[in-house]
Amino acid sequence: MVAGFAIFGARDPHGIRPLVIGSRPNQDGKGLDWMLASIHSQSSYTPDIFEFFYFSCPNSIIDGISVYESRQNMELRLANTIRKTLGREVVDSIDIVVPIPDSVIVPALSIAEAPNRPYRDVFSRNRYIFQTFIMPNQEKRRKGVQSKLNPLRCEFKDKNVILVEDSIVRGTTSLHVCNMAREAGTKKVYFASSSPAVTYAIRSTTELVACNRDRQDIATLINADEVVFLTLEDLESACAELSPRPQQRFEVGVFCGRYVTPVSQEYLEKIGAGLRQVKRDQNERQWRIYDRWRQCDDTSSSI
Repeated sequence: MVAGFAIFGARDPHGIRPLVIGSRPNQDGKGLDWMLASIHSQSSYTPDIFEFFYFSCPNSIIDGISVYESRQNMELRLANTIRKTLGREVVDSIDIVVPIPDSVIVPALSIAEAPNRPYRDVFSRNRYIFQTFIMPNQEKRRKGVQSKLNPLRCEFKDKNVILVEDSIVRGTTSLHVCNMAREAGTKKVYFASSSPAVTYAIRSTTELVACNRDRQDIATLINADEVVFLTLEDLESACAELSPRPQQRFEVGVFCGRYVTPVSQEYLEKIGAGLRQVKRDQNERQWRIYDRWRQCDDTSSSI
């Protein structure tokens, strides 16, 4: 934003939002040039599909694609996947459909309509807690989820519920809401994701709950009886059919490893090794602080 002039938006040549605004040494080497953008020839238009089921507001229209309508399409497809995966007997036993706030409220409504099951918005959300999946470590993510969501227990007791979430990344939120549902007295907890399993990552695949695990493994880890994912084909078609562009493609690398800007396995391993070293350094600093505290405590006790 430039005061009194304009608001500038930036995307890369593929139509993906920038992760960082960079800098480089200036010509005399005594300072930095801050780089906001540069003119680049148009590449294949492949926006990040996370925009449509997670990042963007429901009332957004991105290059002709309605986010609201794309989410409705996703959930009609997810409802079909739920029926095929769980079977008619299990689907008929479900008492309520529960969204995990906020971006899945539209999807959960669509799922509730498809098998004709009651929709219940039974999680209250603390709107001052940011997205937990981008928090720096697992402990902060766990505490963030605990502060973010609270259940209305009376709606869960003695019921079979299906929880609907936009995605499962590390599984922190998924595990916590499944635990809350069980503590509130549910009989069965089923979990549905309106996106495919996230199995690849820019930073480290070892942090992803779905990496090298099948559906039953994931269900066990998040304390659900069953877990259902929307297929990648259905996710892409739910958005592409609304696009004014013929044969619309999207950035879907986190689901299949095929990034529009290729990332080698060697690079991912290097990033992962760097993150592990950062964590080791953090742990060592924490232990040094703890040791100093103990020494001070021992000294004060002996006086």
